[in-house]
Amino acid sequence: MEPVPGQEDLNTTVDACAPRIDTRSHVDFRPGILFSLKGRRFTHWTPQYLRYRIQASLRATLHPSEPSLTPDAVKQIERLVGPKSVGAEWGSGNSTPWFARRTKHLTSFETVPAYYEQIAATMRADGITNVDYRLIPHDFEGEEDEDEMHRNPYVRAAYAFGDETLDYALVDSAPRGCLCAGIAPKLRRGGVLILDNANWYLPPPASVRPPAPGTVSAVIGTPGSRIPRHQCWPAFARLIADWPALWSSNGVQMTLVLVKP
Repeated sequence: MEPVPGQEDLNTTVDACAPRIDTRSHVDFRPGILFSLKGRRFTHWTPQYLRYRIQASLRATLHPSEPSLTPDAVKQIERLVGPKSVGAEWGSGNSTPWFARRTKHLTSFETVPAYYEQIAATMRADGITNVDYRLIPHDFEGEEDEDEMHRNPYVRAAYAFGDETLDYALVDSAPRGCLCAGIAPKLRRGGVLILDNANWYLPPPASVRPPAPGTVSAVIGTPGSRIPRHQCWPAFARLIADWPALWSSNGVQMTLVLVKP
């Protein structure tokens, strides 16, 4: 993997966390959500972007059980995990039963009680029993205290796993920087770390097309980034500098699949 722009000369540690965390909501491609105006910013709503969004919504309709990741990422993950794999995820959803059906065991963490009940009911109806599903209610929106974030049980859960005990991990929830820095050492060699909306925090290679909204040009927490005092993201970027990185985009979101060497 080529060095990530903006990670040079970083004297950070993975124990630190960002003073500010971007907590944009999950991308939701359900048809009823597609044209919702709540919380939307429209500067990127070009005709081309609208076309990408419609395509993503149609795919979600045709493949309702797929995780809300890019199609290429889903294909990569199918190739990289198997029936003996053990993993964890932060931010449940379609990914929860999807991983449960394909792997040996999943530990899943969720912060929204209503959503937790919905996914739990789905798994009960489907007879899924190999998921340790944990609700840790919290709303990270607007939080800026890095020490407080690392005291939060939702983040501490990532650090609680033994080193090199997981085959895969999905981070699709705030605070992504804290969680990525914490979970990377917990993956075995050959383990897979999946980061959705990675382009909001780490600059993707120029070859990744089509572009997606919110893409940064510098690692969050480095000079020139929108949050220059961030610590977790620079530490994580340096940690994964030599990991094979599989970026993919559908024009609405970008997913990064990392393989631990």
